Amino acid sequence: MPNSLRVKPSPSLASKTTNILSQYIREKFADGGKLPGEHELAERLGVNRGTLRGALKLLEQEGLIIRKQGDGTYANPHVIGIKTRLDDIIEYQELIRASGYEPQSTILSIETEEASEEIADRLNIELRSPLLVVRQVLSADGNPSIYVEDAIPIKLIKEEYDESELEISVLNFLEEKCFVRLDHTISEIEPCICSDQIADILAMEPCQAVLRTVATCYSENSEPIMFSRSYYKTSFIRFSIVRKRKYL
Repeated sequence: MPNSLRVKPSPSLASKTTNILSQYIREKFADGGKLPGEHELAERLGVNRGTLRGALKLLEQEGLIIRKQGDGTYANPHVIGIKTRLDDIIEYQELIRASGYEPQSTILSIETEEASEEIADRLNIELRSPLLVVRQVLSADGNPSIYVEDAIPIKLIKEEYDESELEISVLNFLEEKCFVRLDHTISEIEPCICSDQIADILAMEPCQAVLRTVATCYSENSEPIMFSRSYYKTSFIRFSIVRKRKYL
């Protein structure tokens, strides 16, 4: 594949600010407490107050902070203490570490396949378009715990690659070889009875229940860039989700 002169994506200032502020709150206010005022926070982060307010709004939506009119902004220790949130996008290895285990990943196969009707519809591509399909199993302390199938349209790949690069991180592969950054996903989550194939991969008895997610992954421009199907053994991987009441 030809080399490209396109600039590789980098996080927006708003995204960087939100991530840095989130980390600051988790480190300094793990037990809760009132945050410094906007002026001080903006100076610490080196951003203007408009950018800071955008980050605070996002963290409020996530439940990480509570804003009290006329009083100030407080860290929410109940949310800070959550280690594996279903609404966070993190590498599978980091998810396993956050669950208290040492991760190990094994690539089962890397193949070129044709897009099925389901995947073509989700990724807005032609039926039978070529896909790079990566199948891997991730272990927690040596126990197979997550099975993942990722499908990337071949047309998105802009640079030559070595298959070993996919063993490190599919998210990095998207950035380094496709020049796109995964920004958000729309996922369907359901318990299911594992097939004989999944049971064999995850070292389970057939017909046991697993948690399955089916996700369409989008870039910062809201373009579909990857289809992902994951199976989680819940004896090792559990998720929490923060639900906030909406006031009409």
